[in-house]
Amino acid sequence: MSGHEPLSVRHQAWAIPLRRPRMSNVEDARPGLSLTNRYLSRDGVPVIPVSGELHYSRVPRDRWAERLRQMKAGGVTVVASYVFWLHHSPARGEARFDGGLDVAAFVDLVGETGLDMVLRIGPWCHGEARNGGFPDWVQQAPVRHRTDDPTYLEMVTEWFGQISAALGRSGEKLLGIQLENELYDQPQHLVTLKRLAREAGLSAPLWTATAWGGADLPAEEVLPLYGGYGDGFWVDADAPWDPTFRDHYFFSHVWDDAGIGADVRRAQAIEAASGGPRTPSEEFPAATCELGGGMATAYHRRPRPAALDVAAIAHCKIGNGSAWQGYYMYAGGTNPGPDLQESHATGYPNDIAPLGYDFHAPVGEAGTLAPSHAELRRQHAFLSAFGGSLAEMPSSLPDVRPTGVEDSSTLRWALRSDGSSGFVFVSWHQPHVPLPSCRGARFTTVLGDREITFPSAPIDIPAGTLARWPVHLTAGGTTVTYATASALTLLPGDVPTLVLVADPGIDPEIAVSGSVQAVTPGLEPLRFGDLD
Repeated sequence: MSGHEPLSVRHQAWAIPLRRPRMSNVEDARPGLSLTNRYLSRDGVPVIPVSGELHYSRVPRDRWAERLRQMKAGGVTVVASYVFWLHHSPARGEARFDGGLDVAAFVDLVGETGLDMVLRIGPWCHGEARNGGFPDWVQQAPVRHRTDDPTYLEMVTEWFGQISAALGRSGEKLLGIQLENELYDQPQHLVTLKRLAREAGLSAPLWTATAWGGADLPAEEVLPLYGGYGDGFWVDADAPWDPTFRDHYFFSHVWDDAGIGADVRRAQAIEAASGGPRTPSEEFPAATCELGGGMATAYHRRPRPAALDVAAIAHCKIGNGSAWQGYYMYAGGTNPGPDLQESHATGYPNDIAPLGYDFHAPVGEAGTLAPSHAELRRQHAFLSAFGGSLAEMPSSLPDVRPTGVEDSSTLRWALRSDGSSGFVFVSWHQPHVPLPSCRGARFTTVLGDREITFPSAPIDIPAGTLARWPVHLTAGGTTVTYATASALTLLPGDVPTLVLVADPGIDPEIAVSGSVQAVTPGLEPLRFGDLD
């Protein structure tokens, strides 16, 4: 890239006016909480939630509190969990909700820890559980499963009633309820499930459904949720690194994923990664529930993502315009008994470990913190500090973008801005196929009538760089024209302190009030007046 013109991007405003769907506003309204087609807001302030999956029935009850504290320490604000029918109901008419299956106690503990709760009630969950989470007596029933077959719905009605009764008043604390999982061509069935859940007494401000694989979802009834994994066990043992995994190491406005769940369905074509709408829906914001916090191990294929692999995908989704960062899994677990996993013996293409569901997650099966916990914590600190303004910032892609997943020379970067200020996101990492250093990079951002070119001289971007560089950002009453150090957080005080972190191999440079200065990283505060 040395000798080339600066890389350029122009702020692109929202294409669709701000809208407020019925969900959480007219339907199931909760004071202080409101959803728009751009973001979720609390008490009138936009927020970007961070949700992490933890399956209460896969974690010993006496470890729940510890796991929740570990998740909160990592910057998670919402806990998500499947309610596995298989774990609770060994026979029709029987449903256990005691001990480690006490869903109400878990929901209460989540709230006491200062976190929100999303229950993924199925009835079909997948989650690498036998029968996708159906008890054997449901799986073997002569019905058309996952449809509006009346006999099937009778069983579902009983199950939803049992969940509701077990939750009691604790159910009033739910932020969201997910219906089914990976259901692609049954929009009316999702409407039916929502009705049955309501009739059972279940309710929440947000109703969600997974939307990947070109899922046909009922308009305005469910918030579409997306995902992205950098590798997976569901491809053949000798298969190369699949393009559906590689896509997630690039900035894009395509949120669908043709790979997730492809092991249990026929793959469906999706829009090419070179285009696509900025948000997947005109009614709802771009949100995820299954960014790979790790990856399960199967006997035929054993991916092991590194911390930077996990962090790079999450980082790209923020740059793409994410309004909700959702991880699967964030904390691993252990099946509560033998033979509860999906396996060849139960008709699945995958053979999963009988007990262990560590998932190489940020919080492992035994509670050990993986290196990804710290990597993601930095991103979550950034979202906590700047989420209110970032949520108002659409994503804009640069003029020159990679030609495809094989492109290892074109720098991967994007801008989120409101037309006045913003952040440049740079991601220069991927597993399996090493990237070279990107030589001679310099950036031009066009924000309205303001053009900012930085840094003062071209720099090299080392492999492994995940950067969040502020552009025309005001903090503590002073405007930083740009910085080649990543924004981390704002420390509270009479005058808030902007905390920047040097990116390895890149000399930090800060421009304020027309003055440009190289900065030596350290822990001593730098007063902006020192730059004049």
